[in-house]
Amino acid sequence: LVTRLSLATDLRFAEIAEDVGRSIKVMGLSENEFESFGATVAELGNVMGGTVRDIFEFSRRLAATLGSLGVKPDQILAIGAALSEAGVNPEAGATAVNKFFVEMIDALNETGGMSDEAKQKLQSLKDTINDLSGSLEVAELRQKEFGRNTPASVVKANQIAIDKYKRELSQTSTKLDEFSSSAAGGKLSISGMAKVAGVGEDAFRALVKSDPASAFAQFVAGLQGIAREGGPEALTKTLSELGITEERQREALLALANSEKSLPKALDAASKA
Repeated sequence: LVTRLSLATDLRFAEIAEDVGRSIKVMGLSENEFESFGATVAELGNVMGGTVRDIFEFSRRLAATLGSLGVKPDQILAIGAALSEAGVNPEAGATAVNKFFVEMIDALNETGGMSDEAKQKLQSLKDTINDLSGSLEVAELRQKEFGRNTPASVVKANQIAIDKYKRELSQTSTKLDEFSSSAAGGKLSISGMAKVAGVGEDAFRALVKSDPASAFAQFVAGLQGIAREGGPEALTKTLSELGITEERQREALLALANSEKSLPKALDAASKA
């Protein structure tokens, strides 16, 4: 393993031996995982713009926290490679990403500290959104089915209803966002991350539970979309609204958002190694 990596990278045998030994130990890999580990490092070293030394450094700093939260070894290496390519400092960047993952997992229990009254209000807003969405869907389908013989007054009344549902849906969604943010007490919330990622709250919650690394990648992709559409100011505003105010955390996320292909490219390469 060490010989192959020394041939595949620009590091000397002794350096590789030290890095591999320390990384394998901190990641808790078994002997039958060594080859997969080596293949992943070699592949990431070939396709990513960072250095293999930084990939090792990131993996050691990320392994304990991310591994305990369900992130797989190849995903830890990929996240480290993406951060390296984005120009993030290993010490500060790893600390920031570890903190984000902990907060993301903690957000799964974001309603745990709410009062019963707050939980009821939150559920009431969600129920209202579901009801309005259903009514809007029915009204829009009805509008499409109207024919030439449909009285103009009926068509007009149905269009008024559609406009009303859309308006009320937008207003209720805004209330839900504001209430969720307030209830979270300025902390990272599943609803806030889901909105950035462009998926439903329940779908994002399930992804965080089953595959935290993919949830992180989807969130970063959402940040990239915000940056493309609204520029740096919109991105900074979004992070503030999410409660992400710690400087190192913001810098790491901004770097990944500005390096659009780094994270998906690294995760894809690691999964195929």
